[in-house]
Amino acid sequence: MLIFLLLSHPFTAISVAQVFMDHIFKLHEWWYNTSFHSIVQKTPYEIVYGQTPAVHVPYILGDCNVEALDRILNAREECLRMLKFHLRRAHDRMKKQANKDRVDRGFAIGDLVYVKLQPYRQQSVVQRTCAKLSPRYYGPFPVIARVGQVAYKLELPSQAKVHPIFHISLLKKHEGVAPVVSSLPDLDDSQQIRAEPVAVLGRKLVKKGNKAVVYVLV
Repeated sequence: MLIFLLLSHPFTAISVAQVFMDHIFKLHEWWYNTSFHSIVQKTPYEIVYGQTPAVHVPYILGDCNVEALDRILNAREECLRMLKFHLRRAHDRMKKQANKDRVDRGFAIGDLVYVKLQPYRQQSVVQRTCAKLSPRYYGPFPVIARVGQVAYKLELPSQAKVHPIFHISLLKKHEGVAPVVSSLPDLDDSQQIRAEPVAVLGRKLVKKGNKAVVYVLV
């Protein structure tokens, strides 16, 4: 709301303050006096008058015998109805716009989820050579508990130093079959893979020069 005040020249700070109190402050006086103050745990209206502020009672057409007053009160009620209608419509419009890209989702105990972490800060969950080109999500990790309505506790690796409870916005469900994680084979002293066959399926002799070499199928 924009309000212009007329001041006669010359004017002083005292005259400006007086005009402000006479024309501007009274517009906010009711709001200030009926607002709850945390220091006194009451509204200024209750402190002065000893009771809560009066609640607006809707006016019913025809309750007043004075025609002019009845017309004014009826116009006020119509104005309040239109004000509530526009406020409700604006609220619904903003709510629809805010919820346009939101989805209701949840996870069950045992589901595998990916967790979004800061790539340049976390170093304990997964070691990555190039953090800039690494995936945004880590995992998947199983859900072991639900905390509240929008948080879940994950079973992270034992060496992880981050808190295991994450907001649902940082989680993404793993689709498909559960990934099979296999451990790396052992290395020998020369840093070569130490292969150990499970079973010998077949043998054959191959002549190489003047020697016979045995080949086995494992």
